[in-house]
Amino acid sequence: MTMKTQKLNEARVIMIIEAFTDFIEHTYDEQGETADVSKLVNTVFDEFVYWAFDDLIINEVERDTLLNSKEWAFHESIKREVAGRFIIA
Repeated sequence: MTMKTQKLNEARVIMIIEAFTDFIEHTYDEQGETADVSKLVNTVFDEFVYWAFDDLIINEVERDTLLNSKEWAFHESIKREVAGRFIIA
């Protein structure tokens, strides 16, 4: 994954992807098997960011980067990675 931002190193991005994958799995289980994973990933991204910050999974800089609208391409790359991992699994 190519990062568009220098604020997050590769290890932190991988950790965020893993945490978001777990978050999606939990959310998918709550909504049932009729949920569209791609749509779900887009719908709950901001919710995940706030949850991860509140649970001390990400720090303030990471939260701000993940919520920054100028980092749209970075957000989309995370979403695609998570959706792909979920669909493959």
